[in-house]
Amino acid sequence: MVASADYTLIPSMMYPEYADWVVRFATNDMVLAYNPEKSKYADEITPDNWYEILRRDDVVYAFSNPNLDPCGYRAVMVCQLAELYSSDDTIFDDLILDNTAITISEEGGTYLIKTPEDMKQNTDKVRIRPKSVELVAMVEVGGLDYAFEYRSVAVQHNLSYVDLPLPIDLSSVEYADVYKKVKLETVDGKTKTGKPIVYGITVPKNAENPELGLEFVEFVIGNAGQKIFADMGQPPIVPPIGSGAVPEELKGMVYVVPTPSPTPTISPTAVPSATTMPSPTVSTSPTSQTPSFEAIFAVTALLAVTCLLKVRRKV
Repeated sequence: MVASADYTLIPSMMYPEYADWVVRFATNDMVLAYNPEKSKYADEITPDNWYEILRRDDVVYAFSNPNLDPCGYRAVMVCQLAELYSSDDTIFDDLILDNTAITISEEGGTYLIKTPEDMKQNTDKVRIRPKSVELVAMVEVGGLDYAFEYRSVAVQHNLSYVDLPLPIDLSSVEYADVYKKVKLETVDGKTKTGKPIVYGITVPKNAENPELGLEFVEFVIGNAGQKIFADMGQPPIVPPIGSGAVPEELKGMVYVVPTPSPTPTISPTAVPSATTMPSPTVSTSPTSQTPSFEAIFAVTALLAVTCLLKVRRKV
């Protein structure tokens, strides 16, 4: 079984040799984590004024290294998306440009952020660490006031957090066209494009035990597995969305995206029939649920053990 915090990596890196289907089952989003007891202005910060709070001279905030951690480059993207969403066109300048060596350029309505090897962070204002989970302890002890994190990380570490607006938090497929207006080029020359954070899962063609792998997928996208995911702060996609050669065993549990077929020749008098796709929803209710980027493999291990125990009881 293979699970990824970016479902597009499965088709782009595994098709067609190692896999030929993927199921999208959960989402995540960017939040601003803080300690209600120790973070400055914790009683004032809201989804509407968070960047104004971060601007204050005595506030210290943090994000992970965009060259090393997806949460890091997504945090930087959020700051530019905030400019596009609000009427304030200096958010990125004040929070990123003025405190790091990160640069940005704009062409045709698309923004390209570049992150150098040496961020030259102004440590009196910004702290950058290799991975986002390293910022958790700093928030917990009051070593910094705010940190850009995945919702799942905040939930799993019992941190308070600011829910950012949908047009900037990288969670909603409805805003995919907005997110993709911001790109980021890491120091190795690779370009990341803003897009919704969606998790995917598959069973590789060369899996040693494909039957057990498939049973695990069934558990993940079923009620019990989804409840674990939701409890970990990652809302499930209901129903899960499958694409490619989805196994028959899963078709009753997922919405399978139709495979595009060659466009038929239509006579002038022919009227093509229309089909509509049911709209999957992201649920935050306790009855159908999701796990996290940094925690994905830990949760996966837990679920795998459960599946193994189920199989052993059957034998």
